[in-house]
Amino acid sequence: MLEPWAPLEPGCADGNTVWTMSTPPRMVFLGFGKYVRADRIYALEPIVGDERGNGRRTLVWVEGMATAMVASRTQETILEEMGAVSSGSHATRPRRRPDQPQLFPDGT
Repeated sequence: MLEPWAPLEPGCADGNTVWTMSTPPRMVFLGFGKYVRADRIYALEPIVGDERGNGRRTLVWVEGMATAMVASRTQETILEEMGAVSSGSHATRPRRRPDQPQLFPDGT
């Protein structure tokens, strides 16, 4: 398997190695028009109690930032978008509430 960062050339004339990305970084939507590179997120902290509400669901700790960003999405949906949770995992919640009608049939 190729690493995300692979050397373009073994060395340049000035002795430095040139690096290129084999795949573009995945961007994760945090809500309210905020996006973060998935490979820069190192921690997710759910907001609980009186701090939660009005679009405040998760604190997202990002490499290079001194304070956490506030996301309006839950840590489960952020992890899912990062690719850390497989779509077939039993740990994830269903996307719709059981009491919501299904608008489009599955085709089954």
